[in-house]
Amino acid sequence: MQKDYVLVLANHLDQLALIETWLKDVAVGVGLNSDDVFNLQLLLNEAVTNVIQHAYTDENEHRITITASSTYRVLSVIIDDDGIPFDPSAYPEPVLTANLQEAVIGGLGIKLIRSHTTTMTYRRVGEQNQLTLTLDRSQPPR
Repeated sequence: MQKDYVLVLANHLDQLALIETWLKDVAVGVGLNSDDVFNLQLLLNEAVTNVIQHAYTDENEHRITITASSTYRVLSVIIDDDGIPFDPSAYPEPVLTANLQEAVIGGLGIKLIRSHTTTMTYRRVGEQNQLTLTLDRSQPPR
């Protein structure tokens, strides 16, 4: 039987520390190795930081829900938030420059997420953004 692991965060950067503790429970429950845990923590910190910093146009407290579930070798992680609509899967690949002076701010976190997941999909469900990251642990990341 599949078990869902759910973490609910407020939209404050200090909440990111809760992801590490939650991931330890997920790792034990679905059999993640230390590399998987490290990668997933990096990806979730990036995605949730983007939500906290860019998704809200007010100062109100909002909930961000992360749900992880696993079937055999595929781990799915869904990040739900009620921020402004934003589809990171439609965001263009950033152009890497030869030096920092030419670099443009933005997009590298999305590139990181794309490169370390099997799939990244987005959908808007009512007033919620839903970003789904999948990790097929039997295949290398893209």
